[in-house]
Amino acid sequence: MRLLPTSLRSRLAVLFALGSAALLLVFTFALYHVLDRQLLSAVDRGLKNRAADLAVVASETGGLIPDRDPFAQTLTLDGRVRDQAPETTEHIPVLTRSQLAAVGNGRYFEGDVRELGGHAQLLATPIQMRGARMVLVVGSSIDGYDRARERLEVVLIVASPLLVGLLAGAGWLLAGAALRPVRRMTEEADEIAVNELGRRLPVPDSNDEIEHLARTINDMLGRIERAVANERMFIDDASHELRTPISILRGELELALARPEDSAEVTASLQSALDETIRLGRLAEDLLALARVRSGELQIRPTSVDLCAASERVAHSIGHDAPAITVAGEGSAWADPDRVDQILTNLLVNARRHAEARVQVRVEADGSTTVLEVADDGAGFPASMLPVTFDRFVRADPARGRDTGGAGLGLSIVAALARAQGASIEAGNGPPLGGAVVRVRFPAAKGRDGERAVATPGAASSVARRGLARHH
Repeated sequence: MRLLPTSLRSRLAVLFALGSAALLLVFTFALYHVLDRQLLSAVDRGLKNRAADLAVVASETGGLIPDRDPFAQTLTLDGRVRDQAPETTEHIPVLTRSQLAAVGNGRYFEGDVRELGGHAQLLATPIQMRGARMVLVVGSSIDGYDRARERLEVVLIVASPLLVGLLAGAGWLLAGAALRPVRRMTEEADEIAVNELGRRLPVPDSNDEIEHLARTINDMLGRIERAVANERMFIDDASHELRTPISILRGELELALARPEDSAEVTASLQSALDETIRLGRLAEDLLALARVRSGELQIRPTSVDLCAASERVAHSIGHDAPAITVAGEGSAWADPDRVDQILTNLLVNARRHAEARVQVRVEADGSTTVLEVADDGAGFPASMLPVTFDRFVRADPARGRDTGGAGLGLSIVAALARAQGASIEAGNGPPLGGAVVRVRFPAAKGRDGERAVATPGAASSVARRGLARHH
């Protein structure tokens, strides 16, 4: 069972009331104790002053009590009454022998004295009269003190619950006022639909935790909006990338079927269809790899890879058409062979697409790293695209033509796969061929032949979050 209500406002009010009740209890106890001591101390001071005056008079008169005193007795140590105030009719000592023995240098006692109307405070003080030791007892009624204490108890018992109730009500109102902006933010957030991610919560100008909460939630909504927009753009652009080879493949097959008697035409159409099928397969592999990187499920199995041999093999697999591809240098990387082939395929296909006559691959060992450099003699990256070269589907040409404005996923996949293997990547323009240059810096394989490793999902996820793709 819940001991507190579910509403935050109610819980705050209850906690405020409980805290107030605890403080009020402590304050009430302290107040009662202080007032009680003050009232009784006033009676004690009066008795002490009377006792001092009477001691002087009794010493001079042999223990006799003045007529004007309301109640006083002089007692011998054996309990006999030597003298008492005229108002006292009975010669009965107000103190017992045990009390007399406990007087010492002076002591207060409580007792019932009929002449004082009942409950009384007594002060016993030792005095010397003509060489004999006696005890002077003065008394004062404390019925007034008792009545004052009772009234104080009644006031505190009645007023305390009322005060706690008032404080609880004040806490309820204050909590409601403090949480009102939160309620408005909750209502606004509840109305935000998926297609209204541009809406934001109202931010109170209070410079407190509520304002900070509203700004934090708005920042989160902004990140969600950007993420959803990126996903929508990914779907749109992936559909665009897939539509082009599928359309070409369909057209070539229809052309081959329309002219079955023309073997040369059929052969050309089938070859074109095969090329588009290969391109479509590479695109599907790229999308799958990117999806695995984003989900943290991309498996990396590094080993020693000869980058020159891998470059020659990939260059051969993508054909000997112009522009020509040359491979130079030497060096081995600590990487996943399959992912290296995928990186090289994307780099070489992209470089060929934009080169005029030459594509150059150079491998160079540089201490603890091995650098793979792919350069072309084309126009290079537009200056505006260099900061976002590795973002997905960012193109220099808004028309997004297949051969006019970028590589869609090419460099995005390269960056994702490189970083997942602990490599770094950079893009720029200039030497050695004057066009675009992409450099991938792999960990060197030297001294690591016996190692085996698998990239963790967390590492792959961190790569995916950087946002990756080719644009040129």
